[in-house]
Amino acid sequence: MLAGVACSDDDDSIPLAQWVSEFDQTCVETIAALSETNLSEAEFQEISDAAIEEMLAIGEPDEMADVAAGLIDVMATNGDGIERTPSEIDALDQQALAAMTRLGVSDSCIGGPQG
Repeated sequence: MLAGVACSDDDDSIPLAQWVSEFDQTCVETIAALSETNLSEAEFQEISDAAIEEMLAIGEPDEMADVAAGLIDVMATNGDGIERTPSEIDALDQQALAAMTRLGVSDSCIGGPQG
């Protein structure tokens, strides 16, 4: 599904630092929106889906494009509304954390919504 992000033409890529900055901004804004009290499941899903679309629209970084595409793929999988076991959720979270760490995403994004 997201493989096209990792394989697009190099002319469409942006500097990694710019990609991280834009991703990070979207991530932090999404965390704030998801932290609102009294969100319905549908509202939560709508915010999550919109964030994934925004992250995909950033494009491909000129370095570590495979890591960036993998991160967005894991985030989309984690937010797809499918019930998962705690160990499956933990595995997805660890994959996302590893990718965010490699890319240099901010601690504000890595921390996620605080309940």
